[in-house]
Amino acid sequence: MLLSEKSCAALRVGNNQWNFKANQTAVCAASTLFGSCWNRTNRVTFSEGRQVCAAAGARLCTSDELRAGFTLGTGCSIDTKRVWASDGTVVRGNGGFAGNARRLASLRCCADAVVEPTMAAAIPSSLSCAALGWEYRLDTGSDSSGDSSGDSSGAVCAASEINGDCHRRNTDFVHAQETCASVGARLCSMDELIQGAARGTGCGIDVHATWSSDACFGFGHYTVTGDGRSTLGPSDLMSCARDSQVRSARCCADRGGAVRTVSRIPCAVLEQLSDRFVYRQGSTSVCAGSVVNGNCVQRASFLEATAICEDVGARLCSTAELEGDLAKGTGCSLDRRQVWTSTPCEDATGYFSGTGMATGAAPTCRTDVTARLGVRCCGDVHVI
Repeated sequence: MLLSEKSCAALRVGNNQWNFKANQTAVCAASTLFGSCWNRTNRVTFSEGRQVCAAAGARLCTSDELRAGFTLGTGCSIDTKRVWASDGTVVRGNGGFAGNARRLASLRCCADAVVEPTMAAAIPSSLSCAALGWEYRLDTGSDSSGDSSGDSSGAVCAASEINGDCHRRNTDFVHAQETCASVGARLCSMDELIQGAARGTGCGIDVHATWSSDACFGFGHYTVTGDGRSTLGPSDLMSCARDSQVRSARCCADRGGAVRTVSRIPCAVLEQLSDRFVYRQGSTSVCAGSVVNGNCVQRASFLEATAICEDVGARLCSTAELEGDLAKGTGCSLDRRQVWTSTPCEDATGYFSGTGMATGAAPTCRTDVTARLGVRCCGDVHVI
């Protein structure tokens, strides 16, 4: 059986929907995903169900887990409904017999308390170093000592004072992660900290254990001494800490920055979540919508706009998609208003905005990512 991408502890961050049932602590389950229940009009095919669970960092439950009651009582009135199992069969949400599989069924997802440790590279920051105005600390040509030239050829920048506050020995992993994300940055990876990416960025954190983005043993994340150095050996330099423990936080960002260019869930599912996601100009690969979670948003910062789209599994539209009228007429009176796009400025100092439909006006590079603009979201027929 394939394990979930994220552990139960990671999924429970800011989300009380993931729970352990049937007096066991190996597998957690949820019925509310991306803010929606997946029953009745939101039933999905087996393939769509796998995609939704995977997009959340989870997986389909096995038939044995469903029969053992691992999802019983997780909400959405699905206990008596047919639910997809990972082998393509259907089992009732209460574990009962469900008969033959059908084309559409309800959805519940499962995740594992312990997943494989990961040393994967950090996901790029939403905003670039230039947009954040942070100093480069890690050069692409850095030697093994971690010394950097500090010039603009650097690949990674870092900061310790975030929104006017230092986070020294006073933050758990979740708060550290949210703090960095709130300004368009990210937690530094373990390798970046060891190479000195955040060394000397202030707040007196150089000598303190600092959160990294690398998970360890399914229940926590690695911490590294803030300056990436240790005179006492590897055990003093880095350790594995539970996410609930209190450590220090430093944030990193990337030279180019990056936002999602492929939606987490496909158009076929987005259409079920909202009838406002539609196809325009005969497109067979991209859908778009302006009414998200029942709301029109005409004034949002870039980070808020990104979060609004990604919270439902979609993404910001690109300038090319707006200029191609792929979001035209999707509502909220945004056709001639400026809306945020996912397209970065050529010098990585910000992101382009454009009118909600093609008007002949050139897109505008916005270096002030706190500007309040409209939000239109796009989705993809095929997701990775």
